[in-house]
Amino acid sequence: MTGIYTFLRLLLLLALPIHLNALTPHHGLSKAVPELLDPPQTAEVYLIRRYSHSNTVLAGYNTFRLPINGNSTGGEFTFFLYSSGTGSTVAVSPNLHKYHYECFFNIKGRVQIWAQHDNEMQEARFIDPDSEVLAVVAPGGFEKLIDVIGRNWTTTTHTPYSNAYIDNPGNATGPVPVAEVEKLTYLDVWSQPDFVPRRDLLNGTTPGNAAWHDGPNYLGNNSDTSYWIANGYGPKYLNKAMTGYYQIVQPLITPQSPGNYSFTKSTITINGPPSDISALPYQCFPHGNAFMVLEGTLTIQVKGYLPVTLVWGDVIYVPKNTHFSYYTSNLLV
Repeated sequence: MTGIYTFLRLLLLLALPIHLNALTPHHGLSKAVPELLDPPQTAEVYLIRRYSHSNTVLAGYNTFRLPINGNSTGGEFTFFLYSSGTGSTVAVSPNLHKYHYECFFNIKGRVQIWAQHDNEMQEARFIDPDSEVLAVVAPGGFEKLIDVIGRNWTTTTHTPYSNAYIDNPGNATGPVPVAEVEKLTYLDVWSQPDFVPRRDLLNGTTPGNAAWHDGPNYLGNNSDTSYWIANGYGPKYLNKAMTGYYQIVQPLITPQSPGNYSFTKSTITINGPPSDISALPYQCFPHGNAFMVLEGTLTIQVKGYLPVTLVWGDVIYVPKNTHFSYYTSNLLV
């Protein structure tokens, strides 16, 4: 089974007419999807492999990669990939945003995230070594913060994080002083140094009677509501209309969740390969789309480009008004 982490307006488009074209062979096709180390300065089709440079910076004990940013999406959203080689490290110090919508998706390991509904304060802390979290912020451009709080880091071996600060903690950049963080309001970072996270966790969450990995979780319906979805415990839909084959769609952020931020997020699980790849419909949306593979492989055919196959951790961006189709060659086992 292949898990795909994708940003599509799935629920919205299921209720509206969808622009589909039959996929027909293109002879003489010679243009490959650009495989880049860093995101481009304009919104265009591109692919970044897992642990590529992606404008990597070190901040504290964490490594930040930005495979998708405001420039490469035309200002729509930004990907932040947090990696840490040590446990019990602060990934995000207490803060709030007034003009950005942010969500976190745990890719590997464990992380604790606190959010307070009053003014929507947040803090994130890694628990396990070798953990990884994807944060997505809309609108794009929020990556300017990383230029201020981090330092550039380059690796020739594509390691997820630097071992230098594990062997010698003195090599870490250290936390940004509160006095300096308080100067970052122009970047929409409002420090909350007096925020005290709750420690009365039961079953991994608070309050103690909340469903967490033992019952259903529900999506928020406005931009003022923080909510958590345990993996596999959110709403799911079986869909065939968009792709011509069955896929399981689990929305994590619907058009109602972020309000005016025009941003959605879902996981998609598909089985393959389809019986007739040449008959797959093209899809075209009036907004940009990003895919990140969580498990298995994903093949994407963008109109005018050669097909390209992604594996775990790879990210591809498809701009708005661009025709594309996707499928997997992995069998359900």
